[in-house]
Amino acid sequence: MERSEAEVVEIEQNWERVDIVPKLCPEAVKRYGCDRRGRAVARSQDELILKAKRHIVALDWIIESNSKGKLRFVAPNGTVYGDLREVCKLVRDQEVPTESKTKRPQINLNWNPSSIEPKLCPEAVVAYARERRPKLRSKAVRHLVSLGWMIQCDGKRSLTGPPEQDARGSSSTEQEETSEECKGPFSDSSTERSEAEALEVEQNWERVVDIVPKLRPEDAKRYGSARRGHAVVRGQDKLILKAKRHIVALGWTIESNSEGKLRFIAPNGTIYDDLREVCKLVTEVPTESKRKGPKVKLNWKPSSIEPNPCPEAMVAYAREGRRKFRPKAAQHLASLGWMIECDGEKFRYQAPNGKMHCNLRQICRSLTGPPEQDARGSSSTEQEETSED
Repeated sequence: MERSEAEVVEIEQNWERVDIVPKLCPEAVKRYGCDRRGRAVARSQDELILKAKRHIVALDWIIESNSKGKLRFVAPNGTVYGDLREVCKLVRDQEVPTESKTKRPQINLNWNPSSIEPKLCPEAVVAYARERRPKLRSKAVRHLVSLGWMIQCDGKRSLTGPPEQDARGSSSTEQEETSEECKGPFSDSSTERSEAEALEVEQNWERVVDIVPKLRPEDAKRYGSARRGHAVVRGQDKLILKAKRHIVALGWTIESNSEGKLRFIAPNGTIYDDLREVCKLVTEVPTESKRKGPKVKLNWKPSSIEPNPCPEAMVAYAREGRRKFRPKAAQHLASLGWMIECDGEKFRYQAPNGKMHCNLRQICRSLTGPPEQDARGSSSTEQEETSED
């Protein structure tokens, strides 16, 4: 149906701000700004575009989108641009050369391990990256410790380093000691690497910590069901980010290396390199095997289980099958939109797509990754089906 000119103008003016976590990624801006327009989109191109957007947001730019999926980029002075590549070239040309930075005298500090206790709090990391309030800093640091970061202190100064990143050059260490906080070696080198160095970079994986976990089953299902090799449409990077947030909320780990490659680690340790395959895995629950025996009519009623997101309980119940994790795992399913019914001590679980299941542990295994091979064989599965629910 054709729209009138007034409706088109209304849609064009209905702009909403896009919420993107800011992070300085000058190398991504440089690479995307120099890329040839019209070249075929590579597998890691969407990740490069996302990094470029995060960089300009960290420089106080604003990204907005309308209902048509169009994006526009608003500079700090109010100028509006419609092309991200043009914005990257502009930001790249305005960057101050590193040679012009004033050098500070080197100070020998006595670094000692800090006594900060680990505690997961990804919201504090995002909030501190946006606002940099002192009250959020302690929670952000505790979240880094829970992810394996080593933190040292000398008075009021702090030195942080990512896990398995102790072997760094002297110039990097000197720069960290003169700054208040160290962000770690995330910049890529433009020089050519030897075969041994390339292999070392390939194995140098770091955990992606700036993805805020949030359950997005519909977005993960959309991305998993998309055809492989299909042209990337506008808004595709937002869909990919939502899919990543969903699998992180389910207990998955996302890691990247200095070459920009990503890999996805299931809660049971299985590694995947394709996000679409992971999305298919976490959104497709296998149908229950039919049990043999006489049919018994049960009086199913809605259960009184209240929804409460708790992905850790679902992962623990999928791994160990302990009874103490069952209530919270069921509450987590309810928060994902599952309908839970009961008849006495028997439960059944209806997925958002309408399929009915009776084995809670099998559901948790399907949502958190492929089940680990059990030395007990099929008898353990039969025992779960007959005694668990």
